[in-house]
Amino acid sequence: MGTGWKLYYTNDEYIDERSGRCPSTDEFMYYKRLDLCFNLNSPMTINFPVIKTFCSHMSAELIRIDSSDKQQFIEFITANETIERICIQGTDKIFPPNWTFDDGTLMTFFNEDEASAEPDGGKGNIEMYTGYKWHDISDVTLHPCLPICEII
Repeated sequence: MGTGWKLYYTNDEYIDERSGRCPSTDEFMYYKRLDLCFNLNSPMTINFPVIKTFCSHMSAELIRIDSSDKQQFIEFITANETIERICIQGTDKIFPPNWTFDDGTLMTFFNEDEASAEPDGGKGNIEMYTGYKWHDISDVTLHPCLPICEII
């Protein structure tokens, strides 16, 4: 207290950077509760090979949604976005008909759109669409999506 003093509030759950794995370059942010280093990017036309290369140029990968907590966090941080689709990691091309992450790790969490029987398999990729439910999508479409990259 006193002349010249300023009070700052920090939220340790959500900070802009962390030494080491989560750089402040490329606008990466760190969410402590999930140990998640991520960035939100401008919408891009869906082209999964291009989007994955875009993330890899930042030493990152397209985000893996591997828990309900991570699903809820992504819903929270994108709630004010005007884009309807979010591109996420997941493929049924490596071990069809099983869904895996890009490194071949079996996916165990899904946020299926049961009303649309999605993801139904065979198209190769996953997007969040229609109330953050997951849908199967081809490598390339004309729709835009919000790519979220993460550093593992």
